[in-house]
Amino acid sequence: GRLYRLVGMLHTRVSAPPVGVGPCAIEVFKATETGLDLLSGALITINVIAFERLGDARLHIEARSSNSAEQLPRGRMYAQSTAPAVQSDGALTWQDRFEFHGLGADAAGAQAELLEVSLGQTTHTCREDQT
Repeated sequence: GRLYRLVGMLHTRVSAPPVGVGPCAIEVFKATETGLDLLSGALITINVIAFERLGDARLHIEARSSNSAEQLPRGRMYAQSTAPAVQSDGALTWQDRFEFHGLGADAAGAQAELLEVSLGQTTHTCREDQT
């Protein structure tokens, strides 16, 4: 499909932990002053991308703003999209909430702990003589 860029006001709420460790939530409410008459019948969504490394986020923004090819990030990245907006009273409205969890410098330890909890803290070692 064809991509359009809208100009207007996007109304959101962002909450993030002060040191980068913990949940970061993004709530998308509405967009106003968008000139909807040009997009009659279009499905309009918002994409949110979270990066593990600040440098990857900066490279992504630079590539998008200069319309150049983007390099693969060195760390992890996560992307989520809203459901299509509802058009009413000259605005686009959503009721979407995204949540990302920052693990900080101890990401590897936190991921191992999460894996243990999600597997019920059970371990089993297989030996060659076992079937």
